[in-house]
Amino acid sequence: MYKFQTNTNSLGDINKLNHHEILNTCPRLSEYIRLSVLDEIDSTNNWILRNLSQLAFDDNALSVVVAEFQTNGRGRQGRVWHADPGNCLTFSVLKSFTKDVAKLSGLSLVIGLAIIRTLKSLFTVDFKLKWPNDVLFQKKKLAGVLIDIKRTINDQTYAVIGIGINFHLAESIKRILDQQSTDLFEITGYHINRNYVLGILLSELRNILEDYEAFGFQHFRAEWIGCHAYEGYPVTLVLANGETIDGTVDGISDSGALNLITSIGRRTFYIGDISVRLKSSI
Repeated sequence: MYKFQTNTNSLGDINKLNHHEILNTCPRLSEYIRLSVLDEIDSTNNWILRNLSQLAFDDNALSVVVAEFQTNGRGRQGRVWHADPGNCLTFSVLKSFTKDVAKLSGLSLVIGLAIIRTLKSLFTVDFKLKWPNDVLFQKKKLAGVLIDIKRTINDQTYAVIGIGINFHLAESIKRILDQQSTDLFEITGYHINRNYVLGILLSELRNILEDYEAFGFQHFRAEWIGCHAYEGYPVTLVLANGETIDGTVDGISDSGALNLITSIGRRTFYIGDISVRLKSSI
């Protein structure tokens, strides 16, 4: 039995988020995390963006806001993040960078890697990544990342990193999702304590963001490719204008772009409004 299993046995009785319990999961976490725990908010990313001037005063700390329920949670490409209170872990992290915005192209991939590292340290399960920022289990989506970049008048760059992880989705939620999804209860058979997982993940995020700022995405490239669910597989890319491109995944560039072997040669696609779909024959 996992030591981070909760005592609950139903969705309605799931453990609530707790400021003290989150920070107590890792030694010294409270020294470099400024944590806000909210019951209900429209979007944790939006909350940080609205309060940026109050939060962006200590570059050595990460500002984090976690909410029991988001009334207007956001995903990539304008999608809605669907969740009921208590069945997901939804939070955002504010990080300042000295890098130019153009040099942050691999950030969402690095965040996905932090989630993978955390989950693999807690569960003996083969979690995978989907370019650019989803976490999968057996081709089903478990977690996602949404990043908003803000450039201030003093030339400081801020990334608002939104993360959502499914813990125990109601069947009514699964039925309205636009892709196959899973959750930690379905994978492990246990109700997992969100406070414990969040504390471990925040510690990993701090470490990986420090390395990313120092060394860039190329430092993580080989590790990321090793976790990529679609590496070497035939896929279809759907571009923002609706155009589709078929090819075989052939690694990731040093900047986090996806390499594809197509009928006209090797091509590189940068993060944007691109969807990656596994070919139906797989």
